[in-house]
Amino acid sequence: AHIQELNRMYLHRDRPTNVISFPQQEGIGPEGTHLGDIVISVERAQIEATDSQMDTMDRLLQLLIHGICHLLGYNHEDVSVDTAKEMEDIETYLLKRISEGS
Repeated sequence: AHIQELNRMYLHRDRPTNVISFPQQEGIGPEGTHLGDIVISVERAQIEATDSQMDTMDRLLQLLIHGICHLLGYNHEDVSVDTAKEMEDIETYLLKRISEGS
C-alpha cells in the first residue's frame, strides 16, 4: 500500500498505518495558514470501521481530526500518559463539537 511506503520512507516504520501527518513546522500551534499535509488510508479506515462496527465516514473523520492534532503539534507516541491523554481529549472534544454542528 502507498501509505506503508510513506511510513517507511519518512517515519522509518515499515508497516501499514491509517493516517500520517507531515507538518510544515515543529511545535504546538499554527503560525501560518498551511499547517502541513495529511495522508489517510481509506482502505485501512474501512477495515477499522468494519472491525469497530462503525460508519466508514465516521472513522475517516476521526482519522482526519487525529491528523490535524498532529499538525498542531500534539503527539501520543513516545510521550507520557498525560501527554497522550491530552491529545485524546482534544480529539474527543473536536469530534463532539463537529457532531453537534458547532
